[in-house]
Amino acid sequence: MLSYRPLVLIFCCCLACMEQGEEWKTPPPEDSSTGIVPVPPAPIIKYADLDDSGRIEKADADLFDKVLDGDMSSADPATMAELLKRMDLNQDGAVNELDRRMLDEYLLGNIKAFPVRQIRYGDVNLDGWVNDRDVDKAKEVVRNPGAVHAGNRVAADVDDDGAFTGHDVQILRLYLADILTSLPFKVVPGDLNFDKKYDGEDYALASQILRGGQDYDLLETRLSGTKDEVVRIMALDVNRNGKIGPLLDPFDEAILLDYLKKLIAELPHDIYFGDLDADGKVTDADLTQARSLIEADSVPELASEFLALNVNRDFDDKGKPLTEARVDRLDLTLLELAVEAEQNHFAQGQTTCRYGDLNLDFLVDQRDLALLQSYIQGTALPEDLCLMPAADLDLDGSLSAEDEALLRAKLEGTLEGGHFPGEVGLGD
Repeated sequence: MLSYRPLVLIFCCCLACMEQGEEWKTPPPEDSSTGIVPVPPAPIIKYADLDDSGRIEKADADLFDKVLDGDMSSADPATMAELLKRMDLNQDGAVNELDRRMLDEYLLGNIKAFPVRQIRYGDVNLDGWVNDRDVDKAKEVVRNPGAVHAGNRVAADVDDDGAFTGHDVQILRLYLADILTSLPFKVVPGDLNFDKKYDGEDYALASQILRGGQDYDLLETRLSGTKDEVVRIMALDVNRNGKIGPLLDPFDEAILLDYLKKLIAELPHDIYFGDLDADGKVTDADLTQARSLIEADSVPELASEFLALNVNRDFDDKGKPLTEARVDRLDLTLLELAVEAEQNHFAQGQTTCRYGDLNLDFLVDQRDLALLQSYIQGTALPEDLCLMPAADLDLDGSLSAEDEALLRAKLEGTLEGGHFPGEVGLGD
């Protein structure tokens, strides 16, 4: 069975002409008063009403998907021709995912009527051109999709993945640089050697890129190189957050390993800091999962899940970041605060809090002790995510002489085990 979704469905306007001709099988009578032969009326196209119910609703969206997926290939030619005409919601002569997204926006009440001719792939600001202004508008869509017009969103998804990410912005940049020659352009996550599957060869290529030490932010900068080189880098972004590289996003390599071990069923896998269940949000479900792991002192089997739990970056006694991920009680506390506030504090990466570091310089010293003493005596803590967790050294939810005693012992070198109670790592 032919699958239509990977292709752009282009239908010939002559079908409409043929049907129109059938309606006027005999020449229309000449107007005797003027000698003018009247022009036959154009057939009315019932855009998006695919089931002829008189309404545009979910059933039409379902039928739209069937056509794109090739499940209607057995339909008679006349029926298919009529469906395709009704599905071309921007009247560009093609039926594709862009039209399908337009239908979604209509069902949400964001598009009021069809057709909408100005919506085209890449023309994000809807001015009839694809240029650098569209790159700027696409960045707006990625940062706040709910604040822009529905047409901006539809046109911005130039990789047809249903999401708004740095990939869309990057593809636009590469298209304008003539590295890519057409839109949309689809990147297969994990397929770095372009053989339509993921295996050890892809992992070897991914490792080669990561070992180069370069970080890539697809939203902010244009990739350089040949078409294969830039597409290979984009394919490495298997959690689709637009960030690639050992420092910018450590998840990609972990996800690829988990997939090779068959611990993940498919790619992409949109996991990130705090989002343990990879659903794109930091919620109670993630917190419940984190608590069960930490309370059981159980290291997750998935390397990517362990990274997601490690929401806070750790530092040594010299204020230098630790090179290996470590999960302790501070990670759980910060995750609790994020869920309580219904705010994803980790969307841009890990926090950088540290037990005992009250002036946020990554060191624990006498200045921190002086600040803790002032807070215990009643000075209000400044509003900062890190401060209360960093100061509550005895983990009782309040500031007291016990916290001061622990910090003083740390500075004097008499702290039992050399670490605060919350610094015991998962699996230690």
